Amino acid sequence: MLNVLKNLNRGEVKAILTQKKIPLFLQFTPNNNIYIRILDRSTLTNIVKRFLADLATEQPSILPLVQGSCTGQNFRPTIALIERLSGTSLLMIQKLLNHSHSTTTTIYTERVHTHSILLNKSKEFQHYLVDNALNGDIENRNKALKNKEFNEPVDQWLNCEAKRIWFKDHEVIAEWIAWEKAIRESEEELKFDNIVRWENYWLPRLVKFQSLISMVLEVDKRNALELAKHIKLPPLS
Repeated sequence: MLNVLKNLNRGEVKAILTQKKIPLFLQFTPNNNIYIRILDRSTLTNIVKRFLADLATEQPSILPLVQGSCTGQNFRPTIALIERLSGTSLLMIQKLLNHSHSTTTTIYTERVHTHSILLNKSKEFQHYLVDNALNGDIENRNKALKNKEFNEPVDQWLNCEAKRIWFKDHEVIAEWIAWEKAIRESEEELKFDNIVRWENYWLPRLVKFQSLISMVLEVDKRNALELAKHIKLPPLS
């Protein structure tokens, strides 16, 4: 679009080129005095609706976007997030969203930004589930336990960006508590058996479990403590 506009020597084109962001869609009407102009937002919405409707005939996954009301409102959160991440000022975003007060814009953009972070963490968690299902199976884990070659399954997601998703799962918190207690109570024995393994393997895990538990709400921790009493862990080595 930018290359096309640069090749047109007209006054309205120069006005468009001075804008910070060149519109993706412009209206071309050669019979009028002004034959290139910016499209109205409602026109853009209708274009998107027609495009999605046509695409849904080939891609059924697009159908939910066209069913019911598909309006420009569907894209407001995405537009607001893009503007925020692009460094656009709060005042400009306020005008774009047509908010009366800047506080409304602040709350809206913060909520959208937070929601996008949660969605990203959810995506990371889904990747973890898929990778875990593809790369490991129960039979191999059981064999490893019998051979005392135990590797904690939780290690795979201790450093995962999505680990906060677990903070409301009482069963997972119970496992943290059980492991933290088992490692802490076996500290002297583990040091005596293999001091190097303690320092390189068990101690970092003890610290990680304690760190995770410290970020759990007390009400969730109390519920998890009861569950932890019934968890049986393999021998530590």
